[in-house]
Amino acid sequence: MSVRADPAYKDVFLADPTLLGVDSIKGSQVIYPVQLTTKANQQWAAMRETQRRIRIALTEHHMLPGDPNLVYNTDGAQPTGKTGEEPAAGAKGSDPTAAKPNQFNPFTSEST
Repeated sequence: MSVRADPAYKDVFLADPTLLGVDSIKGSQVIYPVQLTTKANQQWAAMRETQRRIRIALTEHHMLPGDPNLVYNTDGAQPTGKTGEEPAAGAKGSDPTAAKPNQFNPFTSEST
């Protein structure tokens, strides 16, 4: 709603943004679609600004987006990667968006 109330975007929106509810859950990510109703061909700037403000709000509340291949167990066990065989790089309290050890760029084969 703060984007719609912003003077730079208030004339672009035709209706309030609508949060449609949980669309899917992938690992530690929860996908919430948001519907923005704007004037024709003017949705891109409003969408980018909405996404930017959502990211800032998540960061301020320590809710960074998760890794879709990382699943947190609630029984106190360490999180596991996609295969479940080795511990994932991010234990509780670490940044799930940070690069994981031993990753490599598939296009250049360089380690990150």
